[in-house]
Amino acid sequence: MLGRMLLHAAAVGLAAGLVGSAFFVALELVQRLVLEDLAGYRPLRAAGERVIDDPATSVFRPWLLWVLPGLGALGGGLFALLFRGPRSWAAAAMYPQASPWHVHCASVPASVGKYKGQSSVDVHGVGSAVQ
Repeated sequence: MLGRMLLHAAAVGLAAGLVGSAFFVALELVQRLVLEDLAGYRPLRAAGERVIDDPATSVFRPWLLWVLPGLGALGGGLFALLFRGPRSWAAAAMYPQASPWHVHCASVPASVGKYKGQSSVDVHGVGSAVQ
C-alpha cells in the first residue's frame, strides 16, 4: 500500500516538474523572441542563468516596452475569448453568487485546461521581464 502511494507521489511530482520546466522554457522563448529580439531589451541576468543562447544584437527600441505588455495581454485575452466554452462563463465570472455553475458545484470544463497554459505564456512571457 505504501509503495503504491509513493510511486503515485513520484509520478505526480515528475509530471509536475516536467510541465513546470516546459512552461519556464516557453516563457523564456517568448521573452527572447519578443523582448530581446524585437524590442532589443536585455534583462540583467546572473552568469549561467540564460536558458537559450545569446541572441544577435538588435537595436534597442524603448517605446516598444510600453506597447508589448499591452499587446501580450490583448493577445492572451483574445486567445481566451476565441477558445472559451459556453457564453455563460462570462456571466459566471461577473456574477458568481447568481451563477448556476457555482451553485451546483460543477467542475471546470476540460477545454479550459487546454488553453490556459498558452494564454499564460502569452501574457507573462511578454510582460514578465519589463518591471
